[in-house]
Amino acid sequence: MLCLQSFLTICGGLFFGAVPALFKMIFPTKIRYTGTAFSNTLAQATIGSLSPFYATFIVSVFGADYYAGIIILIAAICGLIGIRICK
Repeated sequence: MLCLQSFLTICGGLFFGAVPALFKMIFPTKIRYTGTAFSNTLAQATIGSLSPFYATFIVSVFGADYYAGIIILIAAICGLIGIRICK
């Protein structure tokens, strides 16, 4: 369990270490802080805070717990589309 947690911590560090570099490329210097703060806050508000609501709704509609994984799938697809657009 400790090895898995260490591995996931390293993966998280690699991801969150690259995010500021991506934001630097996306936003011009004049609006960089505002663009970074807005996009981060919007993502946390729509995905992070409402994901328990989405999961509960999906499970109540479809009746199976594994349908809540659709949230993760949709977020991953949106992330891949965003990466494709940024290239």
